[in-house]
Amino acid sequence: MPVGGLTLMALVIGAVVVLALVVWQGARLLARVRRVGRVGSGLARMGRELESELDLVVRRVDAVRREEITAGEIIALVSQAVDDVGEANRTVKSLPVSPDRAATRDAFELELLHAARALEAILDACLELEGSTQAGRRERALTTLKWGHVNLVRTHTNLAEQVEVLDDLGQSGDSGWRTSRI
Repeated sequence: MPVGGLTLMALVIGAVVVLALVVWQGARLLARVRRVGRVGSGLARMGRELESELDLVVRRVDAVRREEITAGEIIALVSQAVDDVGEANRTVKSLPVSPDRAATRDAFELELLHAARALEAILDACLELEGSTQAGRRERALTTLKWGHVNLVRTHTNLAEQVEVLDDLGQSGDSGWRTSRI
């Protein structure tokens, strides 16, 4: 084979190798884009699950405030909600998001922090109401329960608004933040 033919064959082989590397890198990038693009829908799904759980807690705390049930009846429910919100917060912190959606994730994370604080206040008040018979301590626990309930209602509303925003982002047709570079 002449020298020119070998050079041409080497160029073709080199071009095939470069093309294979480009296709492989493109496939990896596309997989990452799809994973990052699912963050908004994942947050929305997580928010809807927490929203229903917080709604139940709000209604049960309201029943305790109206003295329809005792505080001891909701301690397990509130404790589970504290754990679930904490787990959701850890999950949200670890999610990779695009720079333009970081503010949305941070707002969602802030609402989870507010929910955790309200739930912890409610849990402390319920434990105090169950374990105390002194009038002064009961009054302080009822006040804490009231403020925890108010804060949880506000957080529940804000979380519902965050879920709507995340649903709108998911339906906007944005397939991922890195697709603009492809």
